[in-house]
Amino acid sequence: MITLIYPRTPETMKSGGKSCPLGIQYLASYLMANGVETNVIDLTFTNWDEYEQKLKELDPEFIGVSIQTPIADDGLKAIEIARKVSPKSKIIVDGAHATVATQNLLENKNIDFIVVGEGEKAILKIVSGQENEKIVQGEHIENLDELPFPKRSLMSYEKYFKLDPYVTMMTSRGCPFNCIFCQPTQRKLFGSKVRVRSPENAIEEIKEIIKSYGRNIVIDFQDDTFTWNAEWLENFCKLIKPLKIHWKCNTRVNVVDEKKLKMMKDAGCIFICYGVESGSQKILDFMRKGITVEQIKEAFRLTHKAGILALAFVIIGTPTETKEDLEETVKLIKEIHPDGMQVSIMTPLIGTDLEKYCLEKQISNIKNLSDYHYCLNEYPINLESLTKDDITAYRGRIYDSWNSAKYKNFIKYFKFLSAPKIFLLFFKSHFNI
Repeated sequence: MITLIYPRTPETMKSGGKSCPLGIQYLASYLMANGVETNVIDLTFTNWDEYEQKLKELDPEFIGVSIQTPIADDGLKAIEIARKVSPKSKIIVDGAHATVATQNLLENKNIDFIVVGEGEKAILKIVSGQENEKIVQGEHIENLDELPFPKRSLMSYEKYFKLDPYVTMMTSRGCPFNCIFCQPTQRKLFGSKVRVRSPENAIEEIKEIIKSYGRNIVIDFQDDTFTWNAEWLENFCKLIKPLKIHWKCNTRVNVVDEKKLKMMKDAGCIFICYGVESGSQKILDFMRKGITVEQIKEAFRLTHKAGILALAFVIIGTPTETKEDLEETVKLIKEIHPDGMQVSIMTPLIGTDLEKYCLEKQISNIKNLSDYHYCLNEYPINLESLTKDDITAYRGRIYDSWNSAKYKNFIKYFKFLSAPKIFLLFFKSHFNI
């Protein structure tokens, strides 16, 4: 038996994502499909005392802890408790942090196995006795249609629905782009090639979701760039449209156009999250985003026109950034008037080219693992032209710019008044209106 742990605590979640973790559901379903008795403890809704008691009761042969660097402190605490209360269990660590901080984790005597890269095949080998080395290299599953659907029954979706009424889903793994704050870490996890499920396979999962949770939920596609393959998108939209389900996705401003957006709207898309990042072309180029400010403006214009809600992800505190650059971001947000906003602080995550740059320039201000949380930290990079107080002030100004500008969208909002009750709750939770 294996017990899988997701070590995101309520305190960490306050300023980060609220979605139900998808990777651990895929891992559970893969192991169960291969005959491994599997259960999950999600610390999002379990305090440390309850966690300790559950582990004592389960006494599993294996314990798997999935860690991302921003929540690594909680992950390491979960491992420490697991070793104390279940000393005979073999502890496996996977996730992005295991891939990029392998050498640091090697020094942790509480850990028996470290999985680098994709975890399903590697963890199955460990629990079936085919692996004895401490570092285990993950293997890509080339045909994603072969993956069993995520084991959602193991998660407390009724509790997640109280935070946001959506079900997470993915139709691909990997990203073809080269942003400085993601790469090459992302490629170490998922490889350099984007693997895509067939539209038909994705639709079968959606039908299963509808059967389990009804149509009064929103499906949240967590792919990095949902619209990058035009042919796939067209086929998918044709298949999902008859299901009459609302959905949201993430994409880039340079891979949407009027035809795609109209097609997506007709197929039930109600919300798109865009990586806007900055209103300064200089900063976008430093980030290696491969987009222009004009493309941002056009993508938001077309998304508003299509009647789809649009969120802007913005990052401030980039090396070389100045107050003039941030003024351009404030101006851009007023002009594109997004429906939702998230402003993060640029953070040099382990293994990224941004971290390499910051170390070479000796400007990294990372002192402990909690500093990697891009929604909670305040000044992870020592900037030449911006102080910590400047970053705080401009973060507030960008949000103020959004709050004053989003009212331009009220005509669009009226069109959602006939949506199901649970969607209205979703709308309120994201847009604070």
